[in-house]
Amino acid sequence: MKKALAVSIGVLVLVLAGGALLVRSLLDPEHVRQMLERQASARLGQPVAIGRADVSFWPRAGVTLTNLVVGQPAAVTLARTEVSTAMRALLSRRIEDAEVLVEDSVLDLPLLLGTLDRLSSGGGAPVAAGGGSDDGPSKGVTLVNVRSLALRGVRVRAGDRSAVVNMESSLDGDRLEIRSASVASDVTSLSAAGTIESLAGRKGRLTITAEALDLDGLVVFAQEFARQAVPPGSAGNAGAAAPPAGPMDLTLVLEAARGNVAGMSFERLAATAAVTPGGVSFDPLSVGVFGGRLDGSMRVDLSGVEPALAVTGSLAGVEMARLTEFAGQPGSVTGTLSGSLSAAGRGTDPARALARARGQGSATITDGTIKGLQLVRPIVLAFGKPDAAQPVTGGERFARLTAAYSLADGIVTLSDLAFDSRDVELDGGGTFTVEGRALDIRADAKLSKELTAQAGRDLVRYAAEGGQVTLPVTVTGTIEAPHVGVSLGEVAGRAVKNELRRRTESAVRGLLQRTKPKK
Repeated sequence: MKKALAVSIGVLVLVLAGGALLVRSLLDPEHVRQMLERQASARLGQPVAIGRADVSFWPRAGVTLTNLVVGQPAAVTLARTEVSTAMRALLSRRIEDAEVLVEDSVLDLPLLLGTLDRLSSGGGAPVAAGGGSDDGPSKGVTLVNVRSLALRGVRVRAGDRSAVVNMESSLDGDRLEIRSASVASDVTSLSAAGTIESLAGRKGRLTITAEALDLDGLVVFAQEFARQAVPPGSAGNAGAAAPPAGPMDLTLVLEAARGNVAGMSFERLAATAAVTPGGVSFDPLSVGVFGGRLDGSMRVDLSGVEPALAVTGSLAGVEMARLTEFAGQPGSVTGTLSGSLSAAGRGTDPARALARARGQGSATITDGTIKGLQLVRPIVLAFGKPDAAQPVTGGERFARLTAAYSLADGIVTLSDLAFDSRDVELDGGGTFTVEGRALDIRADAKLSKELTAQAGRDLVRYAAEGGQVTLPVTVTGTIEAPHVGVSLGEVAGRAVKNELRRRTESAVRGLLQRTKPKK
């Protein structure tokens, strides 16, 4: 009995040792390194070099690759990559239920997407290595599925932007399931999860939650995803045109506590973004800007030479002091803005886009001031009443300022302009030139009843309408230093009309009095 047991143990040891030798022979590190280099080069369409391959076979067969370099010159370097698979599948030259881990590496997003495309496009077909009889088509390795695809500390680049990505996912054919992902850059900190239903079709839906979000950077990454990813050097000559954009149906559900876009800070973003080959649209969009809120939609069109931005929506609670500071006119206007807007512009930076923008809308500013604007003083000085011409400290205060506007060729045209304050009311229209910030406003200024009572008999006699002094004025200069002028010629004409009307009314009253029957 003891002898039989000893023989059985000896046979088991020999079988295990023989199996280990067989696995070692199949997974010889140098052989594996060369085979993977040839197969990866054939699959990716460009040279692949592997610095070192370390093989393990317990508890799962696998290989750890160090310094994997793609392209010549190098387009990407993977510092450390682990690939493991089921032993039984590997003995049949299949990669099944594989686990892939990439650590501490730098990737171009187009190359990463191109690699995933090529890995998923074979449909289970074997990948034949080239250049060696030991690795002919009959001995190719078939990729069945990737049970776990993980990125840890991997810097992903898109254009001139980059972010560090950690991701836990799985790849099954053309479907990428992202269980969790985190992205961090100088201005972005977000987490994401969702499914890319088709890598080839760029179709999927992701939910993104961010503490801080670089919306410009997200648009760049989304656009790279929207394009057919072709690894550098595989599209022909360096001067060849970029490959055409492919199909796209990607939805991003976004929530961000804060972030920036086009050089502007925002907070409390909630939006649904649709990514297409031509751009990204945010509809609906709700975002906090300059202390207030914008509700509407936004479209970023990247199909042209320069990006185009279109925004439509309503504004509420916007702090004019913060808005004018962003616009380079600090302190020029204060108050709280609400209204509507529909505007579109194209340019490589916000200033250029604004200078070429077109749009229209309406605006209402309440409880504010316009720095340097003094309406009452020029009026009373024009009529020789210096004792009533007290300067206004900090600019003319107003209770309400409203206008409809249109924007074209860098000029804002104002209509139905109404300015209401304690001392004066203004009704008119004009223009504001964005470049140079020049004003050209023409309006009627109506003094309050209190100031009309202090204006003097002559001024009231010649310039009053409805019992209040009403004069034509101009507002010129710049938004920072407006100049108010009184159109004395128009005042004279109006005075003549008023005097003629006064005399006519007096004559009619006298005639009626004379013709009135005596009792």
